[in-house]
Amino acid sequence: AYPAGKYPDWEEKKLGEVTKYTKGFAFKSGQYLEAGERVIRVSDLGADSIKYDNEMIFISSESSQEYEKYRLKKNNIVITTVGSKPEMIESAVGRGIFIRDEKEGFLNQNMLKFENIKSSSNEFIFNYLKSKKYQYFVKGIARGNANQANITVKDLLLFKIGTPSLPEQQKIATYLSSLDQKIETVNHQITHTQTFKKGLLQGMFV
Repeated sequence: AYPAGKYPDWEEKKLGEVTKYTKGFAFKSGQYLEAGERVIRVSDLGADSIKYDNEMIFISSESSQEYEKYRLKKNNIVITTVGSKPEMIESAVGRGIFIRDEKEGFLNQNMLKFENIKSSSNEFIFNYLKSKKYQYFVKGIARGNANQANITVKDLLLFKIGTPSLPEQQKIATYLSSLDQKIETVNHQITHTQTFKKGLLQGMFV
């Protein structure tokens, strides 16, 4: 928790109090097609985003209307309830994915999607899910072995988040997002410079 008295206007709330969740749907393999509307499986999730370099599965666009409840929308958070132990970031149980685009697809089973409620910012909440505090929490509620762990919805919803007012949440989220963009830019520059250096060395020592 945040230090007592340091943020007097912040209120500690449970994840279940600041979001609205929906469980993914158990689509059947017989429904899968090579084109249509995408179904997002646990295996389609990376450490913090949806993968696009793996084999995708789809359901019929004509039948998709009945699954509208499970459609992923911009600013949703997806959390997996199965996976490996929390230390294995890429496939960890409980990892959070932030949905930045509309119409990413429909959520399959063993995952939850969290929608905004009026007093909360999902972007602010998502930053909590990247914290050590959240990783330690998931480690404490995970059951199973290193290769196949799971968490219950009941336990997950008890995760405590320090929340300021909605405008303050939005300011913090915007600031942290700008830092992420700067980090991404610097990482891109580092990669470019390393490639440039490698090219120079290859040219020098032919």
